[in-house]
Amino acid sequence: MNEFLLELLARLKKAASKEQIKKDIQSLGKFYVDIVGRLPKGKTQQQLKRLMPDLQRLMLK
Repeated sequence: MNEFLLELLARLKKAASKEQIKKDIQSLGKFYVDIVGRLPKGKTQQQLKRLMPDLQRLMLK
């Protein structure tokens, strides 16, 4: 029983922490990170095409 309560409390605190992090990020406003470097063009384009939906989802949350 105690393990169940501990797990339940941990999950609730985790959810509250995630919510607080989201609020903190929103309070920062919009910001951008410049990425500078040399990458193999072909591989980079393929990787970006695969990652783009995930990146867009992150920006919309």
